[in-house]
Amino acid sequence: MSRLDINVVRSVDDRSSVVRDAPTESPAAHDLSQVVADLLADRRRRWNDGDRVTAEQYLSEHPELDATPEYAIDLVYSEYLMREQLGERPQADEYLARFPRFAAQLSRQFNA
Repeated sequence: MSRLDINVVRSVDDRSSVVRDAPTESPAAHDLSQVVADLLADRRRRWNDGDRVTAEQYLSEHPELDATPEYAIDLVYSEYLMREQLGERPQADEYLARFPRFAAQLSRQFNA
């Protein structure tokens, strides 16, 4: 039985949280999980300061995330959710166009 790492990602306003279980099958997977957690915290801080860093910026700075698409998709989809929490109305089509390499997985997220 594999150990589970519990990552808590707080929402923009810190009133709610999403808990996600990520298997720690390899050190590399754990490292990427930590990279994404750090980037999500950085994004929250920067957006609160008015610096709207995009998922594309983070992905270009961390190309290792492309090796494990589920981590890249977490980063992309979390941007969509943050925009919703800020009262915006992001469109799924915008994200499908911005991230065509993840279109199938993102479509499933948007339709869940």
